Amino acid sequence: MTSAPLRVAVLLDENTSGDATLYESPKTLFRMVADAGAMPYGIPYLPGREEQILEDHDGLISPGGRFEFPKAWYVEGRASPAPPSERCEFDLKLMRHFLSADKPVLGICSGMQMMAGLAGCKLLGELSD
Repeated sequence: MTSAPLRVAVLLDENTSGDATLYESPKTLFRMVADAGAMPYGIPYLPGREEQILEDHDGLISPGGRFEFPKAWYVEGRASPAPPSERCEFDLKLMRHFLSADKPVLGICSGMQMMAGLAGCKLLGELSD
């Protein structure tokens, strides 16, 4: 008898470089999760569904994106030029739920920055800074 593959929630990004009306995610991210033996599920921003997503999935991937984090996370005078996004608040709540439940979280690019911000690190708005 084979066990069901692990279910991994892959947070979708929004096209903030465009008009921010579409979700998007690289296909390679889903292929890599599947190649590792797990089943990836694209997760849209549905406020209020964080608990259900946590219950239904074994892990979380918070991929890259272009959006502003909470202002208190930035080094003074070094705020991000990225646009605000509804993703930030949803991603924060979802990540906190997974971390509190001791479920694995992989942060890629902005996902790693979010994990750093949650751990108390200060961010720079521009990499060149």
